[in-house]
Amino acid sequence: MTDGGAVVGGLDLDQLAPAQRRMVEGLMAVGTPRPPFDPERAGRIRAMVESRIAEAVEGRPADAQRIVLGKTKLDALGCDGRYLDMLATPFEWSAPTVRGQLVHGSIELDHQTGRQHTVVDLMDDSWEQFRHSGDSALAFTSDLTDLESERMKADAVTAVEEFRAVFPPLPRSWSMVWEPTIAARFGAGAVTVKGKPDLVLGRPHPHERRMLLADLKTGSRSGKDRADMRIYALLATLKYGQAPFRVATVYIDEGAFEHEDVTGRADAGRATEHGAAADRPARGGPPGGGPGLSLVRAGPHLSGEAALGRRTRRHGRGRPPLLTPAERVSGNCGGRPRIRHASWVRGPRGR
Repeated sequence: MTDGGAVVGGLDLDQLAPAQRRMVEGLMAVGTPRPPFDPERAGRIRAMVESRIAEAVEGRPADAQRIVLGKTKLDALGCDGRYLDMLATPFEWSAPTVRGQLVHGSIELDHQTGRQHTVVDLMDDSWEQFRHSGDSALAFTSDLTDLESERMKADAVTAVEEFRAVFPPLPRSWSMVWEPTIAARFGAGAVTVKGKPDLVLGRPHPHERRMLLADLKTGSRSGKDRADMRIYALLATLKYGQAPFRVATVYIDEGAFEHEDVTGRADAGRATEHGAAADRPARGGPPGGGPGLSLVRAGPHLSGEAALGRRTRRHGRGRPPLLTPAERVSGNCGGRPRIRHASWVRGPRGR
């Protein structure tokens, strides 16, 4: 905690609203000494992950498709039904996902411009940036009526206004990086794990761990929020050669946050967990990587082995169901059916 009247890095704490000051003192831990930097930590983590996937990688064909895993796929690997659903369903924009894009884009621009613009102006810019970010975004927005577009922007404006109310206007001199891509390659490039935290506050330092990684959430809390941040902590450690001192999720609707300080013990646990997760697709070959079937070993939510791979025969006209009724079994994981043996599953599209 800081003393009353303190000015830290150009930020006058007495000029902050209670919720904003809580973020500075509680989340960012301003004035609290940072933990020391362990130069061997990144090497230990990499060795742990490599050891978990070594056997699977050695057995892969030389021309096998390389596996790329993000936090969504890593999370889905804990449940075969969810994973198969994700692979078979192409990504489509929806009102919630577009809202998230608009909110994050406007918050980033708001910081860069020192909160000198109205949120409505920021949102207009973010809307245009999103519309022209790709063919799918342009197609989605083109199908909306004017009222639907304005309603979506108005909803996002509310979220950014609420963010302003609970998150402090940090000086532009503070080191903040928005949505950086952090990635790590394993098994001589056979497996790549990627992540993109919303915000990295602070940069690598020669002697101390000063980085804070945070995600900003405008919806309700999820049980996997903390797991997502742990993935980011592991990837950041490997990319920068040092771990962040803390990872956190900021819940804008509540004006609250949950954080976890990064420790050596936590690093070991994350490396073991994610090494095991990466091991599963590595053993079976890349999902959808070619005709035929490949096996993904049973995980904690699996009731057997799930067969993954591209469908090798037609199944009537139109879009086929993911699984026939005979291929579904009792039990579920996150509301999705477990699978004992599936004769076919369509390969991934769009993710």
